[in-house]
Amino acid sequence: MLPSLCGADVAAARVQLGGCYLRYEAVGFKQVPATQLLYKVCGSRRLSDGAGLEARREAAFEMAENGVQSSGALFYTGSYESLYVLAQCEGDLGNADCGDCIRSAADQAKAQCGRAISAQTYLHACYVSYSFYPNGVPTAASSSPRAGEGGHEHTERTVALAVGGVAALGFLIACMLFVKSALKKRGGKR
Repeated sequence: MLPSLCGADVAAARVQLGGCYLRYEAVGFKQVPATQLLYKVCGSRRLSDGAGLEARREAAFEMAENGVQSSGALFYTGSYESLYVLAQCEGDLGNADCGDCIRSAADQAKAQCGRAISAQTYLHACYVSYSFYPNGVPTAASSSPRAGEGGHEHTERTVALAVGGVAALGFLIACMLFVKSALKKRGGKR
């Protein structure tokens, strides 16, 4: 999939899907902090202050942070009062580091997207997404709550498709920027 998106001679690539993540880079590639914001998407619709989005979002983000720290899964989905949240970390992060990264991604979502009813923030080592559904979080027939999950509904297939689509778009944009930068550097060396 990577060669078809970016070509065979790219120095670094990143593909992030719900539940899985792939990154490769050439030796000596510039390293960035785990909590550096790489990409964000803010929904265009906004809610007024009376809708209580900020309090719901804060509670949902706290659930996600605690969920990755307590489960050790580095992946969390859940809902809180019509707000669906998804959090995912790189596999080499420990539970505490994952929780810290999720907190940073949540802070970026709040700061960058304000009262948007949906947002996605990609940091170097983790990802957070939330969506507000005024009529309640939609559920698929095959994703009823499982015993012991406290009502958290898992819709991995839908999330994987949505996150995969957004990740592919973000990845394509990153590849285009990389190629543009490479061509600019090549043009400057003549």
